[in-house]
Amino acid sequence: MFITNANKVILFVLVSLAGCAYAENETSALQASPKSISRGESFRLTFPKLHPKKTSIRSPSKKWYSIQDSDEGIFIVSLKKYNSATKLKINSKSLEGITWINGKKVKEKVFQENGKYFIYMANNLETEPENTFHFSVSIELKK
Repeated sequence: MFITNANKVILFVLVSLAGCAYAENETSALQASPKSISRGESFRLTFPKLHPKKTSIRSPSKKWYSIQDSDEGIFIVSLKKYNSATKLKINSKSLEGITWINGKKVKEKVFQENGKYFIYMANNLETEPENTFHFSVSIELKK
């Protein structure tokens, strides 16, 4: 196969773009500490200064809760504080989020059941992860 300089440039660009997309979506970009908590305990989320604009949590029973989404008027902290944050402290006993039940917006406590919770930060919560800037991490809630 004959590789021209133009082909080398195209190959370089494709490899570079693939590397950028991978770096943005590394699991390590969003960290939870500790990774396992008991009911009522707090945990800390740590993430880079440049981070997605929205955050949601999926419960063990696959129910989604929005906890930060300025488009929907949902705030765990003020938008200004969230945009400049690199850490959030989450209290599992009191955290409330917005979920939709039968097409109605409902506010309720997020950590209601034991099991693994999936925390998802993205610029667009309603698209496939590979189509938006996102970070994710899981945390276990035990008795």
